[in-house]
Amino acid sequence: MPESPFGTPEESTGNEGLGNLIRSLADTSLGYLHARLLLLRIESKEATSVLTRRIWLVSSASSFLFLAYAFGVVALVSLGAERFEMRWEHLALIVAAAHFVLGLIFFALVRLKLSRPLFEASLKEFKKDREWLQNRKNS
Repeated sequence: MPESPFGTPEESTGNEGLGNLIRSLADTSLGYLHARLLLLRIESKEATSVLTRRIWLVSSASSFLFLAYAFGVVALVSLGAERFEMRWEHLALIVAAAHFVLGLIFFALVRLKLSRPLFEASLKEFKKDREWLQNRKNS
């Protein structure tokens, strides 16, 4: 029978239980940390994919819409100036003010939509963990 690193049972100091407890605690802590990091990795990949797709779609749509809109506004200002017999500069200022107000409204809408956190599941888990640790600490 191989000799134990703690000696024979007669020489035992009672540290075997402490060693096993520390080893078990370390294994549990590392397993927990591994699970949390795995969750973070999965959610960050998902968030990266979602954000990349959104950025690409918004950029493409914005580019095409801007070009179509710019040509349309130029044409409408020119036609409106002829129709209402006013200087095109005055009509262009009116249109610019309307665009400024609409831009502020859209920025407010975007700000409302972006207020949702990306890592919602991880944040909930961290909150549960924090509460569990607080309860454990208090008891």
